[in-house]
Amino acid sequence: MSTLDLNRCNVFSPQWDWSQEFTSKHLMTTTSCYSSDISDEVMLSASESKKDTKPMSPDSRTRESLGKRMSHELEAEAIIEAFNRFTVDYVVIGAFAAIAQNVPIPPTMDIDFYAASDHLNLERLSQALDFLDARIRVSDIDEGITFDRSPEFLGRMQMLNLTCAFGEFDVMFQASGIRDFQDLENRSLSVVVGSTGTQVASVEDIAMSKRAAGRVKDLKVLQIFENFLRGRDNDRGLGR
Repeated sequence: MSTLDLNRCNVFSPQWDWSQEFTSKHLMTTTSCYSSDISDEVMLSASESKKDTKPMSPDSRTRESLGKRMSHELEAEAIIEAFNRFTVDYVVIGAFAAIAQNVPIPPTMDIDFYAASDHLNLERLSQALDFLDARIRVSDIDEGITFDRSPEFLGRMQMLNLTCAFGEFDVMFQASGIRDFQDLENRSLSVVVGSTGTQVASVEDIAMSKRAAGRVKDLKVLQIFENFLRGRDNDRGLGR
């Protein structure tokens, strides 16, 4: 696991001198959300909590945000904070992770989490999703669709497109170009979003995943990733 060289990006950490604070709103765009395919297994009624202990009650800021589900503004720190509260084992991937490392790609409206799929982690993830009141994201229902957030249901999923009071996010258990969660985590970098710590995938791993996915939108930005990596390596005297 590496620590991000904060002299080259807008994130900060107590371990480094910093002049610019990185916040989730730097990554926001007003692009409208896209439609998601929904599994037939998604339950259309809210799932009941089966946990022995209940999560902490949302504070006044959370309560206010719960009344603003129509807004698509991304408050990534609040979502990250919920994952951390329940010690979910994850790595942030995709555009959010790339922009956090100063890759000059267009801003993003959501945040992608790659989560470990062992049962204990699924239980923790289930608690975090309950705490966020996460719902399946669809294009024609702003508040989303309630679904079964149990570990058993999550264990049958490859990917979930979700929304909550703090914005849109995806949870993935499989992704193109990513073979092993532990390897991804070992190569990840520690960053701080607002005042909340998180792990982001390396630029190399993000680029590899986009290349493997082969989608038009991914291929369009691959050259940006290659130029960024080449420039970074030249700065380090490594060449590429």
